[in-house]
Amino acid sequence: MLNTTYPNFVSDFNKEYSKQKIALQLVELRLETGLSQSRYAEENQLLQNKISAIEKGKTNPRLSTIIEMAAKNGYKVELKFTK
Repeated sequence: MLNTTYPNFVSDFNKEYSKQKIALQLVELRLETGLSQSRYAEENQLLQNKISAIEKGKTNPRLSTIIEMAAKNGYKVELKFTK
């Protein structure tokens, strides 16, 4: 029934799940630094409202932005596709 009511449900759900999972990882990355959103944004040369939107999963940050944020905190980014 869900497929007839909402044929793109699985695809849309998977996209949103992935976006929220990335957002959570970026929140954890910032919290690990002990910095506020404002200070973290400053250190990453982004606006605080951009950090807030990224952390809430309300925007789609560029992969280059994610890689840069990770690198500045001593991490690398690994992309993994799963089913």
